Amino acid sequence: MMAAAVSGPTLQCMSCGATHELAPLFDGCIACGSEGARNPFQVVYDYAGWRSAGLLDAWRKRPPGVWSYRELLPLPEADEPVTLGEGGTPLTPVPDSGPARLWIKNEARNPTGAHKDRFHSVGVSMARMRPRLIIATRAQSVSTSARL
Repeated sequence: MMAAAVSGPTLQCMSCGATHELAPLFDGCIACGSEGARNPFQVVYDYAGWRSAGLLDAWRKRPPGVWSYRELLPLPEADEPVTLGEGGTPLTPVPDSGPARLWIKNEARNPTGAHKDRFHSVGVSMARMRPRLIIATRAQSVSTSARL
């Protein structure tokens, strides 16, 4: 999907700045984790590389949905996502919203009618890689995980 010259996302420790390959690092940063803290990561993307490789234009040509932006998601390229066609929901203008011209996202168009469908598609796809991974959820979103 990505051109060879474009690097994939990496994780950067927000405490010590160490970078790691995108992987499930549930115990925190390997470089500073010995201190017992589970420091958070930020995902670092190669935006300039993607732009020069024409990826932004490729996204515009793909069918709408969360997996249209697969390069931003953690699932390895060789793995097929678990999906029911989540995402790609339309923005709808709010009538008479005045000079602000407000728009709302119509999440009812998702498979279960919930915005959480996107998260669950990625979460369930990742769970297939780690058989003992548990996706914590609330009762309202159980139907999303169950449908996938």
